[in-house]
Amino acid sequence: MSSADKALGFALSGGWKGMAEHAHFVQFFNDDDVLLDSACGFIGGGLLAGAACVVITTPQRIQELESRLVARGFDLASARAWKQYSTFDAAETLAKFMVDGMPDATRFDEVVGAAIAAADEHHPRVLAFGEMVGLLWTQGNREAAVQLEKLWNKLAERYGFSLFCAYPADEIDREAHAQAFADVCAEHGGVIHADHYAAGASPNS
Repeated sequence: MSSADKALGFALSGGWKGMAEHAHFVQFFNDDDVLLDSACGFIGGGLLAGAACVVITTPQRIQELESRLVARGFDLASARAWKQYSTFDAAETLAKFMVDGMPDATRFDEVVGAAIAAADEHHPRVLAFGEMVGLLWTQGNREAAVQLEKLWNKLAERYGFSLFCAYPADEIDREAHAQAFADVCAEHGGVIHADHYAAGASPNS
């Protein structure tokens, strides 16, 4: 196994152990620190492996994630310069492809597809961490969240990237949202429970 494979394996340790190299999985989280530790392990492992990492979340989450990555020794300025690391505001990105409360497939490809394609052009693997679906769910637009998951899966048919989605567990009522919750889970290859996470990677791991 190459060092890159070992590094990516590290990123997929813990709750992600045993998942496929190109996976679409979801974490339902109760604690922001738990989610950030998971995201740090995932993105940090991807950077170590030479993968391009695309982060689509809130500005605050981006700042907190980057603080963790920098504390572990990652040079994010260089990663950005080499097009290995890119970040996008989830709400702003959503606004670019939502039409009448639903994600538009063509616009999604033009916005998100273009970001994945750019990452894929320069690096052998792409990892993406996204909370756009979580934002839609929190807004009460659960149908749109499910449709967006489907668009991500269609995009993955063209680009073999790994996608890590996140939803706040306290926004999910298993009885009231039973069908939508089942639909979300069905769009993923794996589900990480709120209390499972991977330790953050570091360049010297």
